[in-house]
Amino acid sequence: MIDAPGPWGTGPFVLIEGHSVIDAEQATVSREPFACTWLWFEDRTPMVRLVANTNYWDKKRGPHLQEVVFRNDVSPERALELVCTTEGEVDILTEVSPADAGRVERSARMPGSSRSTRCAPLPGSSTATRKGCRLVTSARQALNLAVDRDRLVREAMFGWAAPLAGLTPPTAITFLQRFPNRLSPYRHDPVSRPCSGAKQGALTTLAVRSASPPWEIS
Repeated sequence: MIDAPGPWGTGPFVLIEGHSVIDAEQATVSREPFACTWLWFEDRTPMVRLVANTNYWDKKRGPHLQEVVFRNDVSPERALELVCTTEGEVDILTEVSPADAGRVERSARMPGSSRSTRCAPLPGSSTATRKGCRLVTSARQALNLAVDRDRLVREAMFGWAAPLAGLTPPTAITFLQRFPNRLSPYRHDPVSRPCSGAKQGALTTLAVRSASPPWEIS
C-alpha cells in the first residue's frame, strides 16, 4: 500500500506524487448472531511517480533508474498495444498472457526497435479443500505429484514460465534455501502416491476444479 507521498527513505525509490491503495472495511451483516463481511475498495491516482533514493544503503541493488512512473489510467489492452508499437510510452507491462508474450517479443525484434523484453507469466494454485476443510498433507502432495509442470509450461504457457517451489525464484538471496534441493519443485510422478489421501481415510476420489485465466489449459 502506498497511501501518500514520502519521503520514506528505506527503499531504492521515493514516492513523490500520487498514491495507490487497496484496502477493506468491515460491514456488519447481522448483530444477533454477529456476522460480518469485508468490502474491498481501491483508491488510485492516474499516475504514481517514484524517484531514485540516492541515500539507499545497497548501491549494488539500486536504484538503477532515475524515475519510475506507474500509469493507473491505461487499460491492459491499451498498454499492450503501446508496449508493442511505441518507444518509451510503456516500458514494463505486468499480467501478460503467454499468447501475448510472443507478440511482445516479436515487436522487440523488429528492425529499428530499441526495446528489450523479458516475459514471466505467473500462474498460481490455491490449497485444495474438501467441504471447507483443508486436505491432509499427503493428499495435497499426491495432487502436486500428479501435475506435469513441464507439459503445462510447454503447452499452456508456450514456454514462458519456469517451475518454482513455493514461488521462490532462483536468486542469490534464496540460494541457501534452494541448495541442496531444499525447495525444488515436485517431480511429475502420478503413480508414486495414488491413494495417499485414502490411506488416512480422508477421501477416495478428489474432484479438482480449475479457476484459471482463459489462456491456461485445465
